[in-house]
Amino acid sequence: KTCHPDVDPSPEGRARFDRVTTAYEALRDPKRREAYDGALAVESFASGAEAWIDAVAVPFVRDAVAPAVGDVAKGVGEAAVN
Repeated sequence: KTCHPDVDPSPEGRARFDRVTTAYEALRDPKRREAYDGALAVESFASGAEAWIDAVAVPFVRDAVAPAVGDVAKGVGEAAVN
């Protein structure tokens, strides 16, 4: 009841009431709840993948691949000059 516009008639109170009502409607409908839970699972997976990329892939590319590519490019440049 603390979110109801009768209790908090301000525009912010109304906006909060609308958000709470939308969330309640989504969570009480089994199909909408399933869609919401599925979206959370995808978001969680994507977040984990992003963390792995930051922790493993970026340092690997920076420390191992980039220098090797730079050496190859340097060798190609030297060969073109000779």
